Amino acid sequence: RVNFDPQSTNAVPLTVTILDVNDVIPIFDPDTYNFDFDENSQENFLVGQVSAFDTDETNSQNSEIRFSLDFPYINSSQESPYLSINEVTGEILVTANPIDREIYSNLTTVVTARDLGDPSLNVSIELDITVNDLNDNTPEFNDTTYSFNVLENSEIGTVVNTVYATDGDDGENAELLFSFQTISFRPFSINDTTGEITVSDIVDREEMALWSFGVQVTDKGTPARSTVVLVIITVVDTNDNPPVFPTETLNVSFSESSPQLSTVTTVQAVDNLDVGENRVIFYSINSDVPFGIDRDTGVIYLNGSIDYETQRYYIFTVFANDDGLDTLTDTLLVRVNLINENDNTPQFELSEYTHYLSENASVGEALQINITAFDADSTLTVVVKLTYFITGGADNKFSINPETAVVSVAGPLDRETTPEYLIDLEVRDSSRTGYATLLVVLVDVNEAGPVFNSTSYVGYVREDAYIGRFVIAIEATDLEFFNPIDFILTEDGNGDFKIVSNISNPSAPFETSAFLLVNNSLDRETREIYELSITAIDSGDRRSVSPITVNLIDVNDNNPVFRENPAETANVSFSSICVEYNSTYNLPCYYTQIQESAAPGLILAVFTTDKDISDNALSLYSISSHNDSMFRIDSSTGQLFNDLAFNHEIEHLHVITVIATNAGSPQLIASALVVVDVLDANDNKPIFDQPIYNFTVYENNALDVNDTVMKFVGVAQATDIDDGRNGELSYRFISGNFNDAFTVLDGTITVTDTLDRESLSDSIFDLILQATDGNQNQQQTGNARVFITVLDINDNIPTFQETEYVVTIDEEYPVGVIIPIPGFTASDTDLSANGTLYYELSDTTYFNVTPTGQIYPVKRLDYDTIAQLQYAIVLNLTATDGGSPPLVGSTLITITIEDINDNGPEFIMDNITSEVSETTLSNTVIRRLADDVVDIDSSENAVQQFYIISGNTGLFNLNTNGVLTLLDTLDRETTPIYELSVLVQDAQRSIDFTDLTTLRIIVLDANDNTPMFSQSEYNIPVPENTSSNSILYTFVASDSDTSLHGPITYFINDSAILPVFRIASQNATLILTSPLDFETVNKSYEFYVYAIDNGNRTGRALVTVQVTDVNDNAPIFTGDMPYFVTVCENLTQAGLSFFQVTTMDLDSPPYNNRIKFRINNTVGPFVIDEDSGSISFTGAIDYEATKMILIPVTATDGGSPPLSQETYVALDICDSNDNTPIFSDTSYTQRISELTAPPAVVFTLTVTDEDSGRNGEFEVSITQAFPGTCLSLYIVDGLNIRLNADIDFENATTPITCVLLLEAVDNGIPALVSSSSSLTITIVNNNDNSPSFDDFQDTTIPENIGAQEFVTSISAKDPDEDDKITFSIQNSTGFFLIGEDNGIITTNRTFDYEVPQDRMHILSICIIDDGAPPLNVCQNLIITVEDVNDNAPVFIPSGQYEIDVYENTPITTVLLRVVTTDRDTPANSVVEYTVVLDTVNPVEDDARLFIVDPTSGGVKSLYLFDRETKDLYEFPVLARNGQQTTQANITIHVLDRNDHIPVVSQPSLFASLRENATTDTTVGTIQVVDNDIGPNTNISFELKGGDDGDLGHFAISRNGRVYVREASLDYENKTIYMIGVTVRDRSYIPYDDITLEDDVRFINSTMMEVINTVNVTYTIQLIDINDNAPICVMDLFEGLLEESTVNVKILEVVATDRDGLGGQSITYMVEPSNDSIPFSITSNNGELFNEISLDLEAQEVYRFIVLAIDEGIAPSRTASCNIQVTITDKNDNNPQFNRAEYYFNVSESLPVNGSVGNIFATDLDASVNGQVEYFFESGNDAGHFSIDRVTGYVTLANPVDYENPLQRSFKILVAATDLGFPPLQNRTDIYITVLDFNDNSPIAVDAIGNIDENATNGTVAVTLTATDADSTINKDLQFFLYGSEGLFYVNIHTGDVHLACNSLDYETTLAH
Repeated sequence: RVNFDPQSTNAVPLTVTILDVNDVIPIFDPDTYNFDFDENSQENFLVGQVSAFDTDETNSQNSEIRFSLDFPYINSSQESPYLSINEVTGEILVTANPIDREIYSNLTTVVTARDLGDPSLNVSIELDITVNDLNDNTPEFNDTTYSFNVLENSEIGTVVNTVYATDGDDGENAELLFSFQTISFRPFSINDTTGEITVSDIVDREEMALWSFGVQVTDKGTPARSTVVLVIITVVDTNDNPPVFPTETLNVSFSESSPQLSTVTTVQAVDNLDVGENRVIFYSINSDVPFGIDRDTGVIYLNGSIDYETQRYYIFTVFANDDGLDTLTDTLLVRVNLINENDNTPQFELSEYTHYLSENASVGEALQINITAFDADSTLTVVVKLTYFITGGADNKFSINPETAVVSVAGPLDRETTPEYLIDLEVRDSSRTGYATLLVVLVDVNEAGPVFNSTSYVGYVREDAYIGRFVIAIEATDLEFFNPIDFILTEDGNGDFKIVSNISNPSAPFETSAFLLVNNSLDRETREIYELSITAIDSGDRRSVSPITVNLIDVNDNNPVFRENPAETANVSFSSICVEYNSTYNLPCYYTQIQESAAPGLILAVFTTDKDISDNALSLYSISSHNDSMFRIDSSTGQLFNDLAFNHEIEHLHVITVIATNAGSPQLIASALVVVDVLDANDNKPIFDQPIYNFTVYENNALDVNDTVMKFVGVAQATDIDDGRNGELSYRFISGNFNDAFTVLDGTITVTDTLDRESLSDSIFDLILQATDGNQNQQQTGNARVFITVLDINDNIPTFQETEYVVTIDEEYPVGVIIPIPGFTASDTDLSANGTLYYELSDTTYFNVTPTGQIYPVKRLDYDTIAQLQYAIVLNLTATDGGSPPLVGSTLITITIEDINDNGPEFIMDNITSEVSETTLSNTVIRRLADDVVDIDSSENAVQQFYIISGNTGLFNLNTNGVLTLLDTLDRETTPIYELSVLVQDAQRSIDFTDLTTLRIIVLDANDNTPMFSQSEYNIPVPENTSSNSILYTFVASDSDTSLHGPITYFINDSAILPVFRIASQNATLILTSPLDFETVNKSYEFYVYAIDNGNRTGRALVTVQVTDVNDNAPIFTGDMPYFVTVCENLTQAGLSFFQVTTMDLDSPPYNNRIKFRINNTVGPFVIDEDSGSISFTGAIDYEATKMILIPVTATDGGSPPLSQETYVALDICDSNDNTPIFSDTSYTQRISELTAPPAVVFTLTVTDEDSGRNGEFEVSITQAFPGTCLSLYIVDGLNIRLNADIDFENATTPITCVLLLEAVDNGIPALVSSSSSLTITIVNNNDNSPSFDDFQDTTIPENIGAQEFVTSISAKDPDEDDKITFSIQNSTGFFLIGEDNGIITTNRTFDYEVPQDRMHILSICIIDDGAPPLNVCQNLIITVEDVNDNAPVFIPSGQYEIDVYENTPITTVLLRVVTTDRDTPANSVVEYTVVLDTVNPVEDDARLFIVDPTSGGVKSLYLFDRETKDLYEFPVLARNGQQTTQANITIHVLDRNDHIPVVSQPSLFASLRENATTDTTVGTIQVVDNDIGPNTNISFELKGGDDGDLGHFAISRNGRVYVREASLDYENKTIYMIGVTVRDRSYIPYDDITLEDDVRFINSTMMEVINTVNVTYTIQLIDINDNAPICVMDLFEGLLEESTVNVKILEVVATDRDGLGGQSITYMVEPSNDSIPFSITSNNGELFNEISLDLEAQEVYRFIVLAIDEGIAPSRTASCNIQVTITDKNDNNPQFNRAEYYFNVSESLPVNGSVGNIFATDLDASVNGQVEYFFESGNDAGHFSIDRVTGYVTLANPVDYENPLQRSFKILVAATDLGFPPLQNRTDIYITVLDFNDNSPIAVDAIGNIDENATNGTVAVTLTATDADSTINKDLQFFLYGSEGLFYVNIHTGDVHLACNSLDYETTLAH
């Protein structure tokens, strides 16, 4: 404290300074900013400036401000990679990393201003900075090249396709315009905004098939950017060109006798403009004509019947359709004119003529009948001459005019001798014969009375015949001509019949017929037979009487009837089943019981009656209600059988419907039921599942390695369908288990000991395995056969008997023949493949081995050849078995070869013929006889020597080598043939081995003057554009020969030239026939023109046609177009040549193929060298701006007018690595479910890199993760982030949130790294636990349980927390309910066990939680309803039983069984049966006479039935089940039985019958009487006995009439028939010796069918007639006759006749129509001779007919035997060539075996005499040519060289020899001219020239020279210059090199 004292103070100034405290925050001024800048701004570009102030002390640190940038939304780093800020001035600048608007169009950043105070204060503001777009992206197409298709002829405006492009810029910079790069013509336009290309002009594929051009896309930015893409449009062919026939019509001729499918003609249409399916042509004919056409080839063929006489020509249209979608068609009108052939036989107008002639007609009288014939071959212009003949049957009594066909009487007639004549008529044209018959009937003049043609008549008529129905015809004859006869029915049978008379027979005027007709309704059951009488009265009142018997034929008009009460027929059990069925179906019912163990057999028999007779009363029984094979019924007896054993376990009650059908027509039926009740028994044996088992086990492998466990073999299982112990089975082997090798337990078979297959006597065990059931009292067994095969293993090596074998053979040992080697064997004791040996030789050059190990030669053994190598061949033979692994054994075989000489030379032919022209020069080789000799020896053993033995006059020389030469000239006129005897001998063994032949040398005449052209060579220049059919030149040739060999005909013989040129044959003008093309076809043609005279002498001249060039070809760019070139952007430097286009021009220099190049417009920094086509850069190209440029290049030639061609060079710019990868965002977030399982993708990144290829490829990686455990939880897969481990939201070890830091690095060089980005992943919880049931059991309830009663309770749990469980029944049917909260199940209604669907209920109980999503589980609960006894028994089929029982049925027979059913279960269905007695009236009670088995229900009688005493019984029976009872009524009818046998009145019969008896002819009738009545009197007849086949000729009717079954009797086969007839009745009698027990079947089973029989013997004698014509023993008699012989026996004709009575005597004659045949025949023995000498060349084959005539009685019969006589040949004709000389051209380039030409000779002789062989006689010494001996084809054998003067032409003498004996020969010359081929390259001479530097354009600097060894046009040379740099050009023809400019400079270049 200071004490103030004013008196002691002094005042001084005090300054108090307030120190600033940094308590003010900086303030931005202004507080908001809006900045923008252009993308790609350069480094340090000023974006904007922020400012701030601080009110703290000025100029202090508290107010001094510093600025900084923060990017929380871009990057987690503290500094921006894009922007920076001046911390003092606040200027925001672009950093070194440019910003791309396409990645970031807006930048959000935070600017912080802080002062420098302590503590520092700061403030931040957020800046939004806009990045302005610049046009820095070039448009890009979505493909590098577009290929489109467009249909030709598409309409203008048709859309082809669209090109698409994108641009990464914005606004106008991204708006695109499309255009074509060049303005050259193309028929397309492009939409400039959409890129859609459309058709703008006509598109024609035939004019241009492919268009290629560039499409350019340009953006609207400044400067504009563009890209070009190549578009290729292929024009697709449409079917716009129809097929075209060369003509509109076609006329062809075709024989009417041509066979089916013969070719008529071939049509051809062309469609060359279209392609593919559009040019494929199919042919068709749509007319209804007998012709078809091959749809592919156009061959028209016969496809139906044609006949000149029916239709003489056909006109139809052929359609040629192409295979295009819209088919186009051309048509050809075809007319086929038929050629008439003699193919129709003359025909009489009638085949049979009939004429009535008075027997007193005079000789010469003409018959008044018109006989005419016609021939369809006749036409209006050609009439076929017809001649008429009588060939038989006239007996010289009649004749015919051969021209008019008038028949006249030729001899006296007598009706009593011959009443009629059947005359054979023939009409003939030049080669064919028609036939007819004329029946001449002689008319008598005498009188007589009427006579019936039968002494009695028998007729048959059906009882249902209508009134007026015909019964029988009656005929009477009056010999007085046309004397009428009346008929009267004197006994008419009560008016049931009437007679209709006076019916005359026109063909027999002396006969009259009457018909017996039905006059009333008939009934056979009332009257069966009528005995009538008929009287015939003629006009003179003369009468005859004949009896008529009419038998009524039964008609099936009564149904069969089962006995009304079948229970009366036997003592059978009565069952309510029959009662029920009877009441239901109203059918009779049969019931029986049978043990299931009973053997198959008779069960019972049903019985019917029928009022009809015979078959109409014959009941045929069948089963209709049973469709299995258990039962069958005898169709005749009604006996019901079971063919299969019963099986109570399968079916115990069988209900069968039996149908009785009578045999009448229509059939009538009746039905009844049969009930068979099968009683159970123990009747099933054990049955194996297969009868035979086959198992296998390997030897040495029977036991396991420890030798204790048995080896499994197989299982043989048996079953027994019986129950209990009867079905329990045990197994044992009862045979075949030797040494107890196997054990069986419960059917499983195992091995008990080691097995060795080789030590076993048999490798297959044959065992019997028995299965036995458990019934000890009646034990059943079943057996199966078990085969166990012990399989072999390969444990034995193949062995040979010896280690080495030695054998010697000679060189002639046959190929393929086995060489015997003593002691050679090999063996292997193994089996099958293990023991199968495969042999192999070490060397198979000469020998091979058979599969069995035998050695044989594979080729001929040549000692000399083999001796050069070795004298013995040593072979190693191995034997390998087929085991696995295989085992091998081996041995050595030494084979020594010995040489022998055992064959001599042999001539191929005994006679050899050679032909030689008389102009042949001396010393010419005629033949090399060594070629005609074979000697199969080799080396010194095959040396031959030849000698002429005789016939040589000094003209020929034959050296020892066999070469025959001519020593002097020949003169054919002096000596035409020389015959030399030639000897050949073996040079070593000349005595042992020799052969002779005769050599015939034929001298041929020659025509020695040849036509000559005015000059030998012609050179004709022709411009290539000369039109077709232009005359190019006219030749002149002359021939000094006489007119005999003239005039001259001209021709060209070169097939390669004829399509181009032709020559007029008469005036020799050369004409162009097809267009020329200097460039593509030939520049020159060289060929010969020939002049030939009539003697076939030919002259020729060489013609060279020089084709001169016309400028008609535009330049063609070479290589694949358009061109594609790739250059990387860093190499696009100015001056760099990157590509050179090349062309070719097919035209000729100097101007037409001189090419200049240019680029069509400015498309980029390029320039092209106009001469070389080299393209260079003039500046750099940026890949990011331009990726592809199309450079249009045009090549123009120097022709007049010039032609040009345009193409494109597609320049593809490749990328350099100058862009980093960029993430689409700086941070990402993602939520995933805890249920996601690895390796699921949890997030997909978007990362881009503007570079391409590897520069644009990058890899993303996780650089850091928070927390660190996330690194193992997630992995990067490309752009996908995948889960790498299981996650669980509830698991504490799983991180719920992970933050991953990401980085991208590209693959460029050097690699560029992206900025970082982050990904935050959060795991979301899910409901993943399902509820589950507690254990619960199935349950049962009684059927009488009520509704809403408790059944059971279900409980469940869920591991999830707070989950509520709900219960439900998923498949509820309304029977049960469940509590949805507590799971308690209750009933919802009542139940009835007898309703099947009530017995068991399967409930699907489901539980579900309340999670999201909810989870549920279901499980089945089975509730079974148990039966309660609540139903009474019911009789089946009803409560009424009615049966038939025969009297005298044995006591205790079970008459029937009553059967009941009970709807309850078996335990509640036990029934007891009793008979209900009448206690009120016991005396008359039928029940006292019967008992019923209380268990089985079987009803039996206590007494025998007697129908005469009582035939009906009725009583009730009771069924009791506990307190429930049911009653049924039984009715039994007693039936009578039959005991009478039928009686036959006549035991034997005899009849005679003509062998030609017709079908149904009656032989006789058997009369039978039977005292029985009803069905027992039904009589049947059956033919029996006799020889085999006898019964087939006869039949017997129901009423006993024996008749002919078919008209096939033949006296010649058999004369007497002995047959037996069995007569039967039909009845049933008891089969008394059968003892029936309690289970006997229905009583009818005790009845056996009895057939009472009577036998009748029938003897039938046949009467012979002349019904067999003679038979030629051969179908064709053939004979051979050598020509020029007379009266030689050629053959013998033989015929036989089966008839007797003179039919065996046969006369032979040549058929009269063959009167021109030069042969005769002896009539008695058939020997054939020739009458004159015949010539094969005139006619080779004679065919005719010899008649063989028998001597039978009226008429005789004739056979026609076919004869063929063949004239055999003599060798009397020489071969003849088809030309006197042959001329062929052959190119020197022709390959060996190439075709030169063909010669051809014919020989008029036949067979080998006419077969010709060819060979060269001379002129082919050098062997350049060969000739096929058979075909005459000449081929090249050795190459020829035109440049060798000796090989330019050849003259070869060729001979043709036939193969006859002796052989005949002819010769001719072949002239072969060799044509030059361009096979030598030109050889140029170096040239040096001088020229002044001031020389002018065109000055010759030097002349080039060259030589060529070829000839004619092939040596014409053309010169070309290369590397002249455009300074010189050369004359293509002269070689003069000219100056091409005026700019030579010596000082610059001294030499070029």
